[in-house]
Amino acid sequence: MNNTDNFLSEDWQKLSKRISGLTPDKTLQDISSGNFRRQTALQRLAGRYRRFSIMALCCTPTAIVFLNSSVFTYQNRVYFFLFYIAVMLSVSAYDWWLYRKISSISVAEMPVIEVLRKAWMCRKRHLQLIAYFLPVDILFIGLMFTLSDGNIYFLCGIIAGTVAGLVMGMKNLRSFMGDYREIFECND
Repeated sequence: MNNTDNFLSEDWQKLSKRISGLTPDKTLQDISSGNFRRQTALQRLAGRYRRFSIMALCCTPTAIVFLNSSVFTYQNRVYFFLFYIAVMLSVSAYDWWLYRKISSISVAEMPVIEVLRKAWMCRKRHLQLIAYFLPVDILFIGLMFTLSDGNIYFLCGIIAGTVAGLVMGMKNLRSFMGDYREIFECND
């Protein structure tokens, strides 16, 4: 009986710490302002994956720029066009798959261990996608540098786009991993 009391006491203390860590007026503010659209970490992840998938699909037609660009030879234009389309369609399909996987997690119907296992698998696949496409992106940027005609404005555009992409990518990766961390912290 003493062991059960200790277990319950520890859980009660953990819960108390989590409650005290919450913003005290947040729930009352949401109720008083009529904001009943608060989202769970799973809902935020699913929404973010869905947005990224749609965004990658919408960016696919911008590959026309490579066909109309005068900084590459005609043969290189076609290769860049096809390469860019393949990358964008692959990323879009993978993000859509992750969106469907995260959306299929039902905390009401699944055991906690199953929810955690599926969320962990999605996190792992997300990081594998990054590990795969980061070298592909570096290769693409390197090829654009080496196969261009050396136009200084084009090269500055590549550098600016790379820096902006890294900053936005790191910000979004932190948001993704923060949501995953929230899922795993709630289930010590």
